[in-house]
Amino acid sequence: VATLAIIIASGSGIIGMREGSDAVRQLGYNFLPSVIGLMEISRGQLEARVVNRDVSLLEFDDEAPAKAPKLVERKLAAYAQMDKGRKAYEALPMSPEEDKLWKQFVIDYNEWKKLNDDLNVMLGSVAKAKSKAEVTEIFHEIRGHTKRVGPSAGATKTAIDKLVEINAKLGEAYYASSSE
Repeated sequence: VATLAIIIASGSGIIGMREGSDAVRQLGYNFLPSVIGLMEISRGQLEARVVNRDVSLLEFDDEAPAKAPKLVERKLAAYAQMDKGRKAYEALPMSPEEDKLWKQFVIDYNEWKKLNDDLNVMLGSVAKAKSKAEVTEIFHEIRGHTKRVGPSAGATKTAIDKLVEINAKLGEAYYASSSE
């Protein structure tokens, strides 16, 4: 009887260790990398938003034509950071809920990116402007354009926040199952 109890307890322990190992594997190979990829996207988007705010301030700077190319460079670096996070995230398995959210994010992101690319072109025009009047006219166009960027920027931020939340909850669930 004691031997049977030891065999049963050992079997349960081995099964529990396998389940715990699977949970740790899921955390390390799926949920943590997912969150890291999503946070890279979020950080890149935040930097792009900061650049857009700096563009607004540039309107009142006499050195706007000289400073505009640096802002475009910063925006391109933000895009690269977002692309890095996107590649990392897309390579990982997704739950059905994540997949649905991600597909909508991609639509919103593409709209946001196009609007920001258009803004970069306008900013490039500032760098080529020959007069203060021309700079003022371009910034008038930029002000109207930045208002159109807002909805897609908000949608992409909301989607990333929800995706991080989903992965955090799934990770917590796996952790809880491994410690039972």
